[in-house]
Amino acid sequence: MLNFIKRKLKALTTLYFYLLVIAVVAVSLLPWWPFFQGLTIPKYLLLFGPRWWLLLVSLLVFICWPVLSKQKKLLLPVLFIGGLNYLDFQLPALAHYFQFQHTAEDKSTIKIIQANIGGGGSIYEIQLLVENEQPDILLLQEVRNTNFSEWISPEYQTNCRGGLCILSKLTFEVTGQLSRNLIDGWGNFAMLYKIKTAQGDFSLANIHMETPRSVIMSFIHREWAQTAANKLEDNRQYESLLIASWVDAQEKVIIAGDFNMLEDENIYQKYFSSMNNALGNASFGLNYTKKTSWHGVRIDHLLFSNDFVLKDATVLNFITGDHRPVVSILSIK
Repeated sequence: MLNFIKRKLKALTTLYFYLLVIAVVAVSLLPWWPFFQGLTIPKYLLLFGPRWWLLLVSLLVFICWPVLSKQKKLLLPVLFIGGLNYLDFQLPALAHYFQFQHTAEDKSTIKIIQANIGGGGSIYEIQLLVENEQPDILLLQEVRNTNFSEWISPEYQTNCRGGLCILSKLTFEVTGQLSRNLIDGWGNFAMLYKIKTAQGDFSLANIHMETPRSVIMSFIHREWAQTAANKLEDNRQYESLLIASWVDAQEKVIIAGDFNMLEDENIYQKYFSSMNNALGNASFGLNYTKKTSWHGVRIDHLLFSNDFVLKDATVLNFITGDHRPVVSILSIK
């Protein structure tokens, strides 16, 4: 009887182990998932849902450590690393360690702060953020009915259109905008600027792309909204294509804002992986830019071309809304 139980336990443990291997491989390949309509909702759930589940089920294997074979025991650390990678635990890029860091007196650097304030962030908090951090450029998304002239310093030039705002110490001009009317929505999903500096001009985009929230909420309410998911996926790819096409036409370029997209999504891989990601290159640990009560995701990014050198990037736990500001410090090569 005891031997029968041991055999059953070993068989169940082996099955559980191989299912875990399949899960780790599947989430590790998320950036290269094919664009099949039937995979859209599973992709959204794996990308935007809580990611700690994989580490949890990986740790449960240790309960059955005595019945694991030697090969399985050797493979467990690899699976654990795969779980950390899926959790979006970050290590700075190796090249970042060998760069000279900026100082407060370094006048060639450009400090850019971006923040989505639509989920509860107040203008008073933005005012404190500007006073404390003194950014050269502040990019805001989901801004409604705000008069910055009442409190902003005269050294800042401002512009707001379609929910997207820029406050800049550097001289800029608006060169274009991409309206959400293209996908039957409200406001703009991108504002395009030309920024003038002593080291040369560069192009900048402030973006706020479509969110998959509606499809995920439908699933939570037990509805498999495949038609809505297909349309949403088409809209997200269309927005990404337009922005990527604009980037290709620029020389020195930065795009920043609320992408509603993670680095390990196939859309990001297709349209934006050729650019450098500030948080992805310079940050350490879990740098979630949007948090819920039980998990977080990194969907706010600053991407830059190879014409810039990244000095630092960090997430500020400053605003009471559902998004966290991202601070990036760069210089032009």
